Amino acid sequence: MIKSSEKICPICGEHHDLELRTRKNRITIRGTEVEYDEKYYKCNKYNDEESEYCDGKQNDENLLNARNAYRRKVGMLTSDEIIDIRKEYGLSQVELARLMGVGDVTIARYETKAIQEPIYDNILRRIKIYPLEALELLNYNKSKFSDERYNQIFVKIMANQSKYGIEMETRKLLQNDYINYSKPSAANGNKVLDIDLIEKIISYIAFQRENLYKTVLMKFLWYIDKISYSINKMSMTGLVYIHESYGSLPIGHYNLIGLNNVCKQEIFENRTYKIKIFPSPNVSFIDLTSEQKKIIDQVLDKFKEMRTNDIVETMHNEPEYVNTKMYDVMKFY
Repeated sequence: MIKSSEKICPICGEHHDLELRTRKNRITIRGTEVEYDEKYYKCNKYNDEESEYCDGKQNDENLLNARNAYRRKVGMLTSDEIIDIRKEYGLSQVELARLMGVGDVTIARYETKAIQEPIYDNILRRIKIYPLEALELLNYNKSKFSDERYNQIFVKIMANQSKYGIEMETRKLLQNDYINYSKPSAANGNKVLDIDLIEKIISYIAFQRENLYKTVLMKFLWYIDKISYSINKMSMTGLVYIHESYGSLPIGHYNLIGLNNVCKQEIFENRTYKIKIFPSPNVSFIDLTSEQKKIIDQVLDKFKEMRTNDIVETMHNEPEYVNTKMYDVMKFY
């Protein structure tokens, strides 16, 4: 591709048309070789390599093209895709950074220079797919926003939730979340995902405990699987849990809560969004085994006097949590 631009040539020092050319170039980034589009100016008075040059703007653009080529090759979001996510929620670069709990200049660097780390690429992807993920992050970091800006962002997130509501049946989506865990492993506690049983367990917990909210439910499920594994060397549900800042969260937790047989109500009060869980009239937990009920009751009894923050703090002291890093899988042992 060739374009002409008339300016003073830094090669020959004369005022004439310069050819802006594009060619394929290769570079190695983080040990991976990638091909990218490189732009440069060509002085037509000379034919050797010294007749080529790039200005600062082109160097920055070429580096960004190379980094985006790397991102595409390894399956990461490109800078343009990060910009699209930010604009979809009507956020500035600083606001998206604060929403994610990272430094104020982080998103600006991702959009122009730096390649994001995999853990932050994962957060951005989840924000892109699940508007409620953005809402949970907004609530977690709400002290970083004014009341007015918080409300504006909240409205935008809920508009996106309505606009991009997932149409595929959530059971299939949850099964797809676990496509990499289709066999017993240390990650799933030696048991494959059992959605029917999970629905029964959730309904049973909601029947036993009033004012059950999603955050607490996710911790209860982990403790149930932890105790089951300690007894039988097998978890009860087959869920895979990730180390998150506010405790363990199962992979696909939004699809888990979205199951047709999970009865819930979305609540927004005091600048906080919550999902309240109720017993489902469509699920019978009567056929839970006596051992399963005993384990569930043990967890409910352990935390019956605790508030949400106390339960989260207790989870933070569990060895499975302490010995893993942010966004790592919390394996059972």
